Amino acid sequence: MPSATKRAGEAAMATDAKRVKVDAPAVDAKPAVDGSPYAEYALSEHAPPQLVTLVQLFASLEFSITTLNLYKRTPSFSALRRAIESSAKCTFSEHELAQLLTLLPDAYDLTFSKAPDNHKVPLELCVSVPEAMASLSFRERMEAFCSAVNDRIALALTNGTTDLTTIEIPPAALPRLEDALGPTPLDQLRAQEERHASELTPLQQAAVLAKPIPKELQGLPLWLVNKVRLAEHRKAHLVEKADVAGSERLVQTLPQLADQLQSYSKCVNKSAILLPTLLAELTRAPIPERLQEHVELLAKKVPFWVTLVPHEKTFVVRLNWKQDFRAVKKILSTPSN
Repeated sequence: MPSATKRAGEAAMATDAKRVKVDAPAVDAKPAVDGSPYAEYALSEHAPPQLVTLVQLFASLEFSITTLNLYKRTPSFSALRRAIESSAKCTFSEHELAQLLTLLPDAYDLTFSKAPDNHKVPLELCVSVPEAMASLSFRERMEAFCSAVNDRIALALTNGTTDLTTIEIPPAALPRLEDALGPTPLDQLRAQEERHASELTPLQQAAVLAKPIPKELQGLPLWLVNKVRLAEHRKAHLVEKADVAGSERLVQTLPQLADQLQSYSKCVNKSAILLPTLLAELTRAPIPERLQEHVELLAKKVPFWVTLVPHEKTFVVRLNWKQDFRAVKKILSTPSN
């Protein structure tokens, strides 16, 4: 009996010990990111961990590019990622690269080139330092990047953000492999069909040439007049086709624009942004040269999420943060009938 009682007591103690382990609060084993090593580059002491990590990645990327160039190796993204993740001990994906470019847009040139070590991938993303940045020292580039980070912190504080860990850096748009590969055989076939479609049948040519001769062409030889008029007709047809293709691209890139707009609004902690400010700040938009038209199209497509409100001589882009963003993306990603 005493031995049975002893065993029961030991079992109860073991159960209590397990309960203590289960009930004890979990301790995050991930070490805090220390920003003190970058104080010499004037990084703000208020920099939150996620921004310090980006500074660390930028420094590692600078060092890795220099090392690969020194050994005459192509600074491909895959090689840089391996080097950075080995030295910095943190993840470096295209998302982080895009965030670095948001903070310092002119820091790198991104191009696609042949991948010598990977036959499965025809082209690989490569990162190089442009001439303007290459003329700066490592310290000057680090100070420029830290200054951009400090500007984001100052903007968040100005907007009343108390928790700096909520600052988000929206990813910039990176070049697409599809664009670098060029047109596929199917695309080439479609282009050939469009060129043939721009050619007129004899009946259509007769209809074009039967129209009154414009004043600026009167007095010229008839053969030259006919040649000019047919060329203008073909040009007008191709311009019309290009406009249609451009409109299709606007629609296809609406999901990317929505991502950029959502990230930017969260970053500046504002759901209402002046349109001129947005046009100036969203430098990595999918189609920057048509950004205003793109935003207007987005407002027509999902008016329950984004609206354009007249304000003085411009507009305010207002986002509905209460709307489920996943539902917005689902609508934008669904092809129109």
